[in-house]
Amino acid sequence: MDFDKLTNYLDSLVNNEDFPSVDCIIYKDHEMIYRHMYGTSDKAKSIPIKDNQLYLMFSMTKVQTMVAFMQLVEQGKVSLEDEVAKYLPAYGNLLYEKREGNTIDIVKCDKPLKIKHLVSMQSGLDYDLERPGIIRVLNEKGMIGVQWSVDSLDWKGLSGGEIAERILSRVQKGSIILCHNN
Repeated sequence: MDFDKLTNYLDSLVNNEDFPSVDCIIYKDHEMIYRHMYGTSDKAKSIPIKDNQLYLMFSMTKVQTMVAFMQLVEQGKVSLEDEVAKYLPAYGNLLYEKREGNTIDIVKCDKPLKIKHLVSMQSGLDYDLERPGIIRVLNEKGMIGVQWSVDSLDWKGLSGGEIAERILSRVQKGSIILCHNN
């Protein structure tokens, strides 16, 4: 196979400064048939990327997870209608906060959490690492939860100026900024 067009395109992304680096791998029948790496791994653009480079993929892992999961669905090994508790029994006893006025009650979920809820981002689970239950588990495991302190909200269709203003008005020394992949 001739990958010259792909190689030229990938190089153009770096040369046009759209991306600091590219690393593209193509497998066919479980064998690597193409790999092209180009660019640098640091802000100063002085350290070339390596074949064992680590990448922070954040939400992009959802794509790989969904491809693998949908292959399991196609093979009939799992169903989108399966209850999560079938695989993770603790999820059969989910509770939620029911708020009415100034009152907060902890209530058992009346409907089961299904895999289709997880894969469509409709589970009701959140990223709040400051919740008491999460803090308790982290403490029990001797772990530390790290969470962003500024959300760019770039996924909400804000202009570049609005995103910059949002970040710059909230950022402080030591801030962790969450930027989405839009």
